[in-house]
Amino acid sequence: MGLKKKLFKKHFGDIEALISHSPFVYIKIIFFTTLVGIGLIMTWLYVQQTWNLFYIKPDIVKFVILAIAILAYLNFLIRFFDLYLDTIILTPEGIYIHRRWGLLQNSQSMISRDWLESVSYTQNWLIENLFKFGDISLIHINGEEKFNNVPNPRENSQTILLTKKKYTSPLSWEQSQQKMEILIEALGEVVKEYLDSNQRSDPESEI
Repeated sequence: MGLKKKLFKKHFGDIEALISHSPFVYIKIIFFTTLVGIGLIMTWLYVQQTWNLFYIKPDIVKFVILAIAILAYLNFLIRFFDLYLDTIILTPEGIYIHRRWGLLQNSQSMISRDWLESVSYTQNWLIENLFKFGDISLIHINGEEKFNNVPNPRENSQTILLTKKKYTSPLSWEQSQQKMEILIEALGEVVKEYLDSNQRSDPESEI
């Protein structure tokens, strides 16, 4: 069992599957963070060679570059864990969508499996088809929930639908049929009472 599954299992109990972001988004963050680091190193080397021309003390520049490097690294960690904890959680009770922003902000929404109507996915760019990731849309009776940058969106869409089918028992269909029959019977009684009241109020209609 993975670390993420252990973490969410404490809060959600039985978990059928977890759907996270594509590894490509992590690679993108690492790439841009690496570029920032290389830029800072190049700046420091340049200042060391030419500091006397600009009348800048190397210690001050070193402090500024170090501060920028620490901030860039903290930003990398925050963004990494934001993406890592963004997850679609499939459980027997329904579908939970957990999202996180920054250090303290997070949100969680739940879609009942009976409310879920369909699941669609999109892959609009060449890079998305090349690295096999895309966006998933969960369409339910109250609207739509989107989850971006999902690996293998077609397979994960099928996983969501199969989980819904697995836990949608025939009993729920029978119960809905019973409720429909009760509703039809109640409407029939209302119509009958209405007709009886009209006949009593208009005796000539009985002749």
